[in-house]
Amino acid sequence: MERAAVGAPLGQGAGYGIVLGLGFAFALLMILVTFILKRYNSELQTSEMFNTAGRTVKSGLVASSVVSSWTWAATLLQSSGVAYRYGVSGPFWYASGATCQILLFATLAIELKRRAPNAHTFLEVDWIHTFILLIIIIIFSLTAYATSDVLGSPSAMYDRLVEAAMAHPVAGNAQGSYLTMRSTEGVIFFVINIVGNFGTVFLDNGYYNKAISSSPVHALPGYILGGLSWFAIPWLTATTMGLSALALENTPAFPTYPNRMTEDEISAGLVLPYAAVALLGRGGAVATLLLVFLAVTSATSSELIAVSSIFTYDLYRTYFNPTASGKRLIYTSHVIVCVFALFISAFSVGLYYAGISLGYLYLLMGCIISSAVIPSALTLVWSGQNRWAAALSPPLGLAFALTAWLVTASKTCGSLDVACTGENNPMLAGNVTALLSPALFIPIFTLLFGLDKYDWKSMKQIRRADDHDLAAVAGVDLEQTKAPTCKQDI
Repeated sequence: MERAAVGAPLGQGAGYGIVLGLGFAFALLMILVTFILKRYNSELQTSEMFNTAGRTVKSGLVASSVVSSWTWAATLLQSSGVAYRYGVSGPFWYASGATCQILLFATLAIELKRRAPNAHTFLEVDWIHTFILLIIIIIFSLTAYATSDVLGSPSAMYDRLVEAAMAHPVAGNAQGSYLTMRSTEGVIFFVINIVGNFGTVFLDNGYYNKAISSSPVHALPGYILGGLSWFAIPWLTATTMGLSALALENTPAFPTYPNRMTEDEISAGLVLPYAAVALLGRGGAVATLLLVFLAVTSATSSELIAVSSIFTYDLYRTYFNPTASGKRLIYTSHVIVCVFALFISAFSVGLYYAGISLGYLYLLMGCIISSAVIPSALTLVWSGQNRWAAALSPPLGLAFALTAWLVTASKTCGSLDVACTGENNPMLAGNVTALLSPALFIPIFTLLFGLDKYDWKSMKQIRRADDHDLAAVAGVDLEQTKAPTCKQDI
């Protein structure tokens, strides 16, 4: 059956208007806030303030920042796609599989404050993104479960999901139902999800940034509160929008009617926008665009500053200009932000034209990065890990993971194209191999080269930036504005 032609709910101009117009408006708002703090609160914008937020951020803002940064496009779009594929089990496995990492990272946050109290980072006032995002999600959920003419109640949703299961039962689910937690593919996705997200949390400089920016006594409660708070976002979003897509796809309001969504559309993250259009028409399309815009900007802003801090302090100041002034460090940070933004934008466009979808990239990320999780964590918590184990385990784990991924794909469906390599079983093999292989390599390197006796003194010798040039212009005594040390706070 030919797919009916469906006009776009929003024109291209509306998209540019929201993205560019809202982007400029938000940037101007942040500039205004900075001016007000400087004018009326005497806040000095030094390089340390730009990159560490004074190291005094409290639990509430730490939690809000964790929620904001962890709510990226996949949180909303991929979780809804999982709900569409596997039913009610998908949202739970997605949310739970990506919450435990934040809770466990709280331990590393404390160790980082102890081991390297002068490391550099930056933390934004992220609660703005999160607040607006939550309002939109609540609107979607109230529409689906309370006010919609087609749905409008949990019982109506239930009835339509029962009908959907009869029309196209889910392979691997108990009785083919969308209303069961007994889902074979859902559990496989859970394992892939939990492995991949260990990498995206434990290896993301943005989360270490937030740990450094926080006040020592507020790092642990901030991460725990943030992790628990985040759980509700993908769970509510997916159980609303993913299930709404299943319930409404046989109605004329659904963009693909009279056909079901294709696998490419699901993997591209179109479950949520299609459901939003079916629920709210053009208003749903606008809300979706705003939702994705906020999710992308909140996560991207964290990554931009994370990358900027690495290039500015770990490369530029360490190897090229050890005596760089505070003004010079701020300038370098700004340049890196702009350069990396252009690079990652071009890279994203390249992935799109190469046929790599959001869903594919989400499942693949664990294969690529998770082999560094155990070595990086042990760097902060175990003095015995030697340099060879820390340096060689990640690339060896990557090689083993890619081998397991591609061999499983070849054995499963006899091909190495995007469709085959993107299936759950090859991704499961690659992700698990990546995470667990260092548990084999590290003992081997320990036996070969012996235990180390690292005392973390080199981390404590990290210097703060010299911002006396900026302070002199503003007439501020930096000694009076320094944040308390971890020992003093505790």
